[in-house]
Amino acid sequence: MTRPLIQPQVLVTPDVDRDRPSGSDRIDVHRPKVSGGSGSGNGGNIQKVALPPLPAPNPGPGPEFPAELFDAPHVPDEVIVFLSRDLTDNDVNSLASDYGLNPVESTMIELTGQRLQRMTITNGRDVAEVTGDIASDPRVISAQPNLLYRMRNPKPIDGSPGQNDQNENAPDPGDGSKEDPTLPDKTPGNKAEAPPLPQRPNAIEPEPAIAESHSNPAASDKTDTKYNVASGAPPSNGAATTDELQYALSKISAPAANHLASGRDTLVAVIDTGIEETHPELEGAVADRFDAIGDRKGAKPDHGTAIAGIVSAHKTVRGVAPDARLLDVRAFYVDEKSKEVEASSFILAKSVDWAFTQGARIFNMSFTGPHDPTLEELTTEGYKKGAIFIAAAGNDGPKAAPAYPAAYRSVIAITATDQADRIYADANRGSYITAAAPGVDILVLAPEQSMNFLSGTSMAAAHASGLAALLYQRNPAISPDRIRSILSRTAHDLGPEGYDEEYGAGRIDAAAALQEATRSSRSD
Repeated sequence: MTRPLIQPQVLVTPDVDRDRPSGSDRIDVHRPKVSGGSGSGNGGNIQKVALPPLPAPNPGPGPEFPAELFDAPHVPDEVIVFLSRDLTDNDVNSLASDYGLNPVESTMIELTGQRLQRMTITNGRDVAEVTGDIASDPRVISAQPNLLYRMRNPKPIDGSPGQNDQNENAPDPGDGSKEDPTLPDKTPGNKAEAPPLPQRPNAIEPEPAIAESHSNPAASDKTDTKYNVASGAPPSNGAATTDELQYALSKISAPAANHLASGRDTLVAVIDTGIEETHPELEGAVADRFDAIGDRKGAKPDHGTAIAGIVSAHKTVRGVAPDARLLDVRAFYVDEKSKEVEASSFILAKSVDWAFTQGARIFNMSFTGPHDPTLEELTTEGYKKGAIFIAAAGNDGPKAAPAYPAAYRSVIAITATDQADRIYADANRGSYITAAAPGVDILVLAPEQSMNFLSGTSMAAAHASGLAALLYQRNPAISPDRIRSILSRTAHDLGPEGYDEEYGAGRIDAAAALQEATRSSRSD
């Protein structure tokens, strides 16, 4: 019997002073200076403690915000604010009333030790104006729009190689990460050659033969290729076996690596559309689940199921870490008006924090979106506490701006390659990319106990998350920096010699990475 999804604790508070005239008893404050233009607007149990009287709103100038923050898609008429966890419900209501806001949902973020509050604007004011005003209030730690992450359908094949992953959106340009000496520098550097791999009897060394219909994986769309796996039957055309269709495993030497580790006793958080947990290939894989979207209509769990299978499928289809356990975090919903598949800053913050408190130290984030101060702060705090964040590099082509969360300094960014080690044509490029993994025409699990072929950097990131689970099993004390270093040092150099902005350090090698981790742990 499938365990019900955990519902987040939500604090709903009344609209205080509903009948008070707009603007009465308010102290006007200055809106923020927005660089590049003014921009355009479009739970948890609370610990109550006695506090001294709160100061009135500060009439001084507010903080500066990048213009992109308000140009990016965001929830209309909403702001989210970080507050001290010591504020009472009455304190929050008073703060909201001062700025014409209605507090509708609250959650405690354990990673930061703060309360995150979502508020709606009740008086029609501009999101940028309200954000600046409330951010200048001494009761507020930080404020921002509730940014949106929107998934989109695959674009039609137009004769050029490559196919957009069906569930990733175009990132909005940002102004880069804030400098933090505790975070890794994403400046390109040289890497060492991967050590020679041992010959293992069960390793798949030769390139597998791919079915004729898949002979040019970089120029094909396989999202409509399905077959039922309830009986473990491969495609009926007889052109290739399931093992042969999973070329990615041999490409990254996963069979050899599985002689050293299988992901046992590791928790991987899949923050996505949700997972079809009844899929026979995932039997027993999901350790726990969290529904971060509340009462919204959930998106179809196709993308999340695909990611889950790449990490830890363990029957007809094999994941990179077949014994890893998964945290199924449903973070994407279908908007009732636009019909867009979306997540928001608030939802993703809840998702990351819940998974961390449940013990996950590996996070697969196969989605992209705008530069988001809230998600950046949470990944930074998680990174400092040992969390390994792996994200898709983005599918918007060579000239696209950096994609987030992949471009945060606390995150390992993975790009995609095909069976011939060619870069995925739609993949982003940039100095933020750590390494590459197979991501074109990947055999993935799909809803209704079926399989599909999908392409995109989402699939590549999932392969790297599986490898991170293997490394974590070998050394549960391994740091995010050590994971990044091992992935880079043992990668197979592709493209120009050394590091480059297409492939990063090169294609990951699971067996070499496990050997490197084993050698280094013995020498410590």
